[in-house]
Amino acid sequence: IGLGLSATSVIELAGAGLTLDAKKFLDFSTEDVIALTIDEKDADNQSAQLSALIHRYHLLTNIELSTVTSVIEQSQLPLPIHWTVGLKDRVNCYRCLNYAGRVMPVKSSVMKEASKWALSRAQTLTEFGHYYCVYLRFVTSNNNGAQVSSESINQAVDALTSVALECLDCPLVTFELDDKNLQSAFGQWVDSGNALGFSNLASGLLSIVMNIDLRAKGALEPEAARYLQQLKTLLCEKLANDTYISQAGQCRHYVYSLPEREIVVNVDEIGCLSIYSDLPTGTSASSQTLSIN
Repeated sequence: IGLGLSATSVIELAGAGLTLDAKKFLDFSTEDVIALTIDEKDADNQSAQLSALIHRYHLLTNIELSTVTSVIEQSQLPLPIHWTVGLKDRVNCYRCLNYAGRVMPVKSSVMKEASKWALSRAQTLTEFGHYYCVYLRFVTSNNNGAQVSSESINQAVDALTSVALECLDCPLVTFELDDKNLQSAFGQWVDSGNALGFSNLASGLLSIVMNIDLRAKGALEPEAARYLQQLKTLLCEKLANDTYISQAGQCRHYVYSLPEREIVVNVDEIGCLSIYSDLPTGTSASSQTLSIN
């Protein structure tokens, strides 16, 4: 095990090609911790075992995380000097970029446009990933092939940002919740007349644009309001399928794996319960508004 980075609890497992926060080990069995930290002479067996552990514990490798900067470099703009590139931001950004590549594939020229636009909006690397996906959502949702102008995207985003700003308050809960207590926490919060709270403005904006019909006639705000009401109902009715501590150790994720979408909610160190993401799965993300099942 490599030494933790200065003033952090981040640990590098050089042999496994992984970087994670020490709190992530709370998810691991003793046997799996040993498997990650010992040298294995059988390379094939080690590779298969490591792949299984990465999948089981929702980990990203150092190689995967290193691709984040290469996407930004495609914009030919420097990374803002005030940005930090910590583990949490790299993990969050990679997940957004990987999602975009899977469900919203575009030409390299459009990727560059998305990077430039995201850099103009974002204040952190995490936000860059969210705004990158927002831009691509607008571009790929236009099925008639007509080019979407940055001006029209900015106007729509500004309108929907006002909606997302109303959805940043969150309830406080205990760090460890089972699925039924999580459902109850959402129910009590909503019954008290509160709006759902997203982890940050950009994550709320991305969840909204990925789940409404951007081709709808008229203002987008009513579409967003309907989506948020449906999301309230869903979280009060459904149970999470899975839970795990994030790789950067900053929160516990609760995952709702549904037929056409995956919702992830967080409970952070202080107990703030918020929506991390609500993203459609597959090609449906780029073609139509989704039914809320």
